[in-house]
Amino acid sequence: MSCAAGPENWSQHCVGISPNVQGYRCKYCWGVVERYSRTKQTIAARRLSVSSMLDVKKAHDIQRGWSLRAQIIVQDLFIEMLNRRSVRPPKFALVMCGSIQRKEACPFSDVDCFALVEKEEYVGIVKLAAQDTQNQLEVVGTYWEGEDSKGSAMRIYDGFHFCHGGLSPEKMCATPGGMIDYIDGESEANSHTLDALGGTFVYGKRSLFEDFAERARVFKNENGPNSVKRKALESLSKYLEAENKDKPYRLEENKEFTIIKDRLYRPAQQVIKSVAQYYGIIDVETRTQLQKLAAQGHTSTQVNTFLDTYLNHVAKLRLKNHMKWGREYEIVYFKVPAQPKTEEAELIRQKKFPLVEGAEKLEIQKLMYASEAIRGLGNEFHRQKSKRGLLAYKKNPFMTNRPLEYV
Repeated sequence: MSCAAGPENWSQHCVGISPNVQGYRCKYCWGVVERYSRTKQTIAARRLSVSSMLDVKKAHDIQRGWSLRAQIIVQDLFIEMLNRRSVRPPKFALVMCGSIQRKEACPFSDVDCFALVEKEEYVGIVKLAAQDTQNQLEVVGTYWEGEDSKGSAMRIYDGFHFCHGGLSPEKMCATPGGMIDYIDGESEANSHTLDALGGTFVYGKRSLFEDFAERARVFKNENGPNSVKRKALESLSKYLEAENKDKPYRLEENKEFTIIKDRLYRPAQQVIKSVAQYYGIIDVETRTQLQKLAAQGHTSTQVNTFLDTYLNHVAKLRLKNHMKWGREYEIVYFKVPAQPKTEEAELIRQKKFPLVEGAEKLEIQKLMYASEAIRGLGNEFHRQKSKRGLLAYKKNPFMTNRPLEYV
């Protein structure tokens, strides 16, 4: 890796910023390499504090605490990297999305965010700072060897880095108007970018974010008026349609393994979000949405307790799995595969295979059963609230006293 100081300060003799290469480094590259150790110490200390709290605090309190710490780690790194790149760094706004925004991140969750700038001419320097920040997070993180969709070798990092799916200031950095244009152009191929429209301001020039937020509001409504309730039902339908089609395969695979994030966490998060939106609740945190639904009388005591308990158990399972394996690993197995894939075989060889048995297995199976009830509640809510006609009686299934009957 050659000198990374940029064309104006490039040094022919500098060996660059790889920590594994010895030799002369220019002032810029030396500072980057020196920063690796501090970045690693900071992240390790924060993760250690999570480990110490797993058995004494509620999982959502731990997630909230980690989310705030992760946000500060990224924010401070980004500011420092931008200051290294420019003696007069441009004004910008850092906007957070995803699990950190919802305060539901785990210690190895990735970071969904993007950056806004005042002028197009500032995009290049801010993207460089984002690349420097990503480099810091990936160099100090753990990784394992894997394959991409084409079978080519690649390094898969432990999770705590900018999102590789598009929501990253490495790719998403523009003026407020330019960002709307970018999302408009990219969203059909990568719907993940649409999450940026609901991002939360975390640092920088707030007026840039306010400009973007107003443009985002117009963009979301530009295809004609559509009620909040209708949009909520459309969002719920879109999510559950795929879940309903997947059910036969999911139930069969659940005999051997489950995927914590996709099959346990995501159903509750998506269903609660859509129901909350239907009733005009705009908070982004799932637990706050649930609390407000209960306060407004849209859930029974039994359903509220059921969902709150479920969210806590799933969150604790995710946290423990992350900390146990030292990366964003979401799969748990109930039996060793007869014909393990490459990664599974390697985990078995290293005696790190995520096999659960006994009481732990029984607990996860209960969560899988409960997740089907949550999907069932969502399906019935959509069916009831989609009824037409002035005399149509639209029952709210979330007022039931027996939520598990919706499996």
